[in-house]
Order: sequence, then C-alpha cells, then structure tokens
Amino acid sequence: MARNSTGEVRAAIRRVAPILRKRFKKTLARKRNKVARTEAVFPYLAGIAIAAGLALSAAWQFEIKKPDHSAMLRAPGVVSWYTLAKVNYARYNDKTVLQFDDQINALGGKAMKLRGFITPLASTGDQRHFILSSKPPTCPYCLPAGPDEMVEIFCKQPVKYSFDPITVFGRFEILHDDASGFYYRMVDAEPVSQDS
Repeated sequence: MARNSTGEVRAAIRRVAPILRKRFKKTLARKRNKVARTEAVFPYLAGIAIAAGLALSAAWQFEIKKPDHSAMLRAPGVVSWYTLAKVNYARYNDKTVLQFDDQINALGGKAMKLRGFITPLASTGDQRHFILSSKPPTCPYCLPAGPDEMVEIFCKQPVKYSFDPITVFGRFEILHDDASGFYYRMVDAEPVSQDS
C-alpha cells in the first residue's frame, strides 16, 4: 500500500509539474516585462527634463515676461494697487489675522479713487456689483488676482462693462474677516473720467 501511494504521488507530481513550470515562467515573464517597462520610463523622463530645461533657457534668453498693466492704471489722485498690496498675516490667539499697512488703515472709511479692470459678477452688460482688479480677467470662471489686488465694488448707478480700465470714486472699506474672502470693498461708487 505504501508503494501504491508513493507511485500515485509521483504520478500526480508528473502531472502537476508542467503546470507549475508554465505558471512560474509566466510570472518570470511578467516580472521581466515590468522591469523592461520601468527601464523604458527613464529615457522618457530624461527627455521631458531636457525639454523643460531648453524651454526655461529659451524663456530666460528671450526674457518672456507677464504683461504689466500698471502703466494703464496710473492716473492723478488714484490710490495705487501697490499700496493695497501691503498686507501681512499674523497669528493672534491661535487664529490667523490680517495686518494692514498704516497707509491702508488711513484709507478706511474715506472716499477715494481707484482705477482697475472690471471682472463682472452679472451676465448683463451693465454692472452695479463687480470686482475691480489690477489685472484684466482672462477666464470667465477665474478671479484675475489675489485678494490684495481686488476690490468688491457696489455702484450707485450701472457701469457699462469694458475691457479697458475704469476709474471709480467711492467710500473705501477694509474687511478684516469677511466671509467673501475679499480684503476691500467700495460702496456708493461712481465712475469718473480719467482726467478728473
């Protein structure tokens, strides 16, 4: 009986061994393919890195710059966007708070002129509530600048939307902790000509 069971085991091994060899070969082949694919990634990534380096060197060589609209926004008696950008963050009682420069704090509650580009908040051509920014809008679903370069405007009368910068006159408010995320707001605003 012992010989029969040993013979049966040997016969079973002979039947199973080719199946196991096949599976083992497939596993080895998969591992070799994986290594080959991994090795093929290196030249691809190296090519991307070289292309990026060439693009950066070309940009540096030709001095590609973002457009500067500050010349269009200068006008007599207009508060500069540079002044409004003087905002810092500080920790106070485990809370992050805004710290405005003294020049900005001096403007709070006073009437002033500001010149910038309209980012409309309504789909109509005339705007009573819009964002005035130091940069023109480039995407209908994106804000054009950071919160220190935007002012929420509430006008007394509708302003016609334009791609050109406009000048508005109104009461300036500093928003320390507003849910909208804006730092500044102008109320009772009116459009003024660039010369006045």
